[in-house]
Amino acid sequence: MFMDNSTENAPEYFSSTAKLPGYKAGKPILTGLMTFLFLILLLIPVFLIYVIMKAVSGINIGDIFSSLNSSYDDLDAFTAPGAILSLGNLAVLTPAVFLAFKVTKERSFGSLITSRADGKWNKKLFRNALLLSLVVNALPQIIIAIAFGGFSHINIRFTVFGFIMFLLLLPLQCIGEEVLFRGFIGQTLGGWIKLPIVAILIQSVLFTLLHGYNSIGQISIFVTGLVFGLVTWKSKGIEIACAYHIINNWFSFVLSGTGLAVISTDQTVFDVVSTIMIDLVFLVCVFVIDKKNGSFTAD
Repeated sequence: MFMDNSTENAPEYFSSTAKLPGYKAGKPILTGLMTFLFLILLLIPVFLIYVIMKAVSGINIGDIFSSLNSSYDDLDAFTAPGAILSLGNLAVLTPAVFLAFKVTKERSFGSLITSRADGKWNKKLFRNALLLSLVVNALPQIIIAIAFGGFSHINIRFTVFGFIMFLLLLPLQCIGEEVLFRGFIGQTLGGWIKLPIVAILIQSVLFTLLHGYNSIGQISIFVTGLVFGLVTWKSKGIEIACAYHIINNWFSFVLSGTGLAVISTDQTVFDVVSTIMIDLVFLVCVFVIDKKNGSFTAD
C-alpha cells in the first residue's frame, strides 16, 4: 500500500500524539520517569570515562570532582575528557528517550522525529536546513567575531583528540536536545493542551531554563527555542531544528575554541539582539524559500 509521506497531508506535529490509536494522556508521565532513569544510568559511564581520562592524565581525584562543579562559562568542549563530559551528558538524551519508549510502549520512537506517515528522518529537509544555516547563522557569527578583533586573540584550545570527540558528540548533543524538548516534551504538551502554539511556548520556556544565561541572555535563548519549535511545527519534523541547532553550536564552539569569540552566560544587549536577528532571519527564510520552491516541505 502506498504511504503518503508529504508534509501537507501529515497531522500537525505537536498535537499528533493525541490522535494516535490507544493514546493515553497519563502514559507520557511514565515515559518521562523512565527517560530520567535511563538518563542517570547512561550518565554513569560518561562520568566514569571522564574521571578515568582525567586520572590517567595525572590530575588527582579531588581536583577531578571539583571540576564537575565548574560554571557554564568554564564549559570545556575542547579536550577529549571535557568534550565527553560537557557534550556527552546531553548526547545520551536520545538513547535515554529511545529506551524509555521501548519500555513503556507509549508509541513509536519515529513519531518523535516526525508526524509524517513513515516516521523517518527526511534527508532533504536536513540537508537544505544545513545549507541555509551556514549562510544565515554561521557566516554572521564569523563576521561578528572578525569585526570585534577575533584574529588578535587567536588561542587554539582544541587538542587533537578533543576536536575528534567534539566532531562526534556535538551533533548528538544537539539532536538529543531536539528529541527531548521539541519531540517528547513538545508533543506531550501538545497532546494534553491541543494548542500547538501553547506547547511551543512552554517547551521554549523549559529549554531556556536549561541554559544558565543572565536575565537578558535568557531572552535570546527563549526566542531560539521558539524558532526551533516553529520550524518543527512548519515541517512536521525535527530535522530543520536539528540542522540549525548543530550549525549554531558548532560554530559557536569552534570560534570559542580558537580564541576568535567567547561563550559567556553574561550576555550583552548586542549579543542578544544579534542572536535574535539571526534566528528570526533563519525563520523567515525557511517560510519564504519553502513557499517559492518547497525546499522545506517533505515530498
